[in-house]
Amino acid sequence: MAAAKGGPRITSTRGFIDAAFKQPVEKGFFYAYRGHKTEDYEVLPSILRSSQGRQQERRILQELLATSSNEFQSDSNAFQKLVRAQHYGLPTRLLDVTLNPLVALFFATENLTDDEINEEYSPTGEVVVFKIPWERVKYSDSDAVSCIANLSYMNYRERRELRILGKPEKAAYNDQPVVDRLRQFIRAEKPGFRPEIEPKEIRSVYFVNPRDSNNRMIAQAGKFLIYGERVGYANVTSEFDVKVFKISGGYKDSIRSQLDLLSINGRTLFPEVESAAKYIKAKFLS
Repeated sequence: MAAAKGGPRITSTRGFIDAAFKQPVEKGFFYAYRGHKTEDYEVLPSILRSSQGRQQERRILQELLATSSNEFQSDSNAFQKLVRAQHYGLPTRLLDVTLNPLVALFFATENLTDDEINEEYSPTGEVVVFKIPWERVKYSDSDAVSCIANLSYMNYRERRELRILGKPEKAAYNDQPVVDRLRQFIRAEKPGFRPEIEPKEIRSVYFVNPRDSNNRMIAQAGKFLIYGERVGYANVTSEFDVKVFKISGGYKDSIRSQLDLLSINGRTLFPEVESAAKYIKAKFLS
């Protein structure tokens, strides 16, 4: 299994900035970041971290769409629905990333909950750095993104059948009934979708630059990685030359205070009124 490259252990915001800006700038590439409050988290979308999530992916999405249909009326494709579902806290095959390394540092310096402490999660945070080739960038209306996003409408048996097809020739692949079912989902949102699906498209990870659909995404410079089938952390580590910066647990609070001076805090990153109130309460009444 490919392992992520280790970066320096971070004890201050300035140290992190120095380390982040030492990343080489190479033509044809850019960096995306993700912050975890514990090094025990897998760098996988939440729905793909457990067998239960994989089995229930279609059901939980359909339940949300059925019970909150008005919230999704403006979404014209499956990817947009996944973005909105993720915004409301539903596990999906999207992984949140940011183009702003300080935003990732903010999330990496979140303290563990009591339950996580009791479960003996590591207090060491992580900033995961992805080196993204421009050729892996897609937009919300791309065919490749449609192929992966619409996997969420298929049941577990169908997605398992897709996973075990292997790598047949494209013509033979597209003759499979399960592939035709996926194509029907895609054509429901894109009537002009090409007649054949590329097998590699549903087995890949893409960086998706979505339309800025809400204030939180704008504030956080939020983007996504969308994960296809048969994709694990080893694939992502090797394809995106992943590096990990460790954030010492004992320095999280001081780093948060430093970030606050740079206007990276709960009020600016979560512009909803409830989040602003929570930030003000913590700052002045604790």
